[in-house]
Amino acid sequence: GWRWRTVLRRRRANEGLSASATRLDAELAVANERLKGQVDELENLSGALAAVLRAIPCGVVVAGMDGVVVMANPAAERILGRKGRELIGNPAERLTDVDGRPLLRLHEGPGPVAERMIATQDGARVVDGGVVSVTDTDGRELGVVEVLNDRSEVRALKEEVRRLDKLAELGRVAAIIAHEIRNPLSGIKGFASLLLRELE
Repeated sequence: GWRWRTVLRRRRANEGLSASATRLDAELAVANERLKGQVDELENLSGALAAVLRAIPCGVVVAGMDGVVVMANPAAERILGRKGRELIGNPAERLTDVDGRPLLRLHEGPGPVAERMIATQDGARVVDGGVVSVTDTDGRELGVVEVLNDRSEVRALKEEVRRLDKLAELGRVAAIIAHEIRNPLSGIKGFASLLLRELE
């Protein structure tokens, strides 16, 4: 009798364990599917963010709390005249232009960045922008982002407008001078024609 009861108890225990294992397997499968969906969503979001950063004309440079550059978009590479491999992995303060001035203002902290001239291997560029802190959902600072706007073309256009304004002003002055010279010349011409008649 007692062996038979022990066998029954073990069988029931095994059946209970088997049912628990089946239930856990089903719960794990649901959790794995949910996790896979979240991973896929994060990958899609990451891909979309990367596409946006590639597409925008402003330069975007990201550095961690240690000041090391962790990301730079193609516009930043173009503006700074450096390839991503020259930027990423380097401390921001070590990245300088050909004159030894800092290329980035990441280490100066959040706030607007005044217009400044940077000299690159490709030539001089006028840039401005801003630096913002990146924080997590709890408000802890994770790093900083610098946005760079290439103002070189705008500066060149402003210079061209100034030059054209000066030329237009010179044209107005020349017209006034021509008018002032023309008036006495008309009088001289009139007297000369009268004198010619008198002499005939």
